[in-house]
Amino acid sequence: MTSNKRNDRLRSFLSGWSALEIFINKTFTVYEEEFMKRVIRDDAPAGTTRYIDRIREVMEGKHRLLDKFIVIAACLGGDTIEADIDLFKKLKDTRDDFFHKQDIAENNLPTAELRSLLNRYLRAHIAFTNS
Repeated sequence: MTSNKRNDRLRSFLSGWSALEIFINKTFTVYEEEFMKRVIRDDAPAGTTRYIDRIREVMEGKHRLLDKFIVIAACLGGDTIEADIDLFKKLKDTRDDFFHKQDIAENNLPTAELRSLLNRYLRAHIAFTNS
């Protein structure tokens, strides 16, 4: 593989990752609220809302990217939630290996998987906001 093709694969992966990370950070508060609505039902035991509110207060600004993705996946992922979370972990590990260890096989970058995940969640987000 030529150097340009390898660089294109790396740029494609990094651009896709950046887009996914921006999407997660920009939409998290919307889906955190939706997630909490689903958790706190009318038939929830007394004190549930108070406890959840306390958790939210303590965790404000402390959620890691994976935590945020799990909440978004719970709201948008449908039947593929668990597979999506596993894929997200794989993608994040790949990103972390590149940035922290600079150890990455560019020809094996999961660019297509990243693009597919991002595309599905962007489409699901648009559908959610239009419903």
